Amino acid sequence: MISRLDKLRADLKKAVSKRDAANIKVKELEQKLKEAEASEIVDIVANYQMSPEQLKEFLEYQKGKKETSNVKNSNESEVLKNENI
Repeated sequence: MISRLDKLRADLKKAVSKRDAANIKVKELEQKLKEAEASEIVDIVANYQMSPEQLKEFLEYQKGKKETSNVKNSNESEVLKNENI
C-alpha cells in the first residue's frame, strides 16, 4: 500500500515535471515571438527602402518630435490650470 506521503511526493514530482515542461514551452514561444517581431520590423523597413542609418535618423526625429509634443501639452495644461485659478 502506498503511504499518503509517498502519493503526495509522487504528485509533487509530476507537477514539478509539468511545470518545467511548461516553462520550456513559454521560453520557446517567447523566442519565436521575438523573432517574428524582428522579422516584421525588418520587412516594414525594407518596404520603405530605408538604410539602417536613415531608419535611425527617422526614429530619432520622431522621438524628439514626441518629446517636444509632450512638453507642449504639459505647458498647455499648466496654462489652463493657472487660468482657472
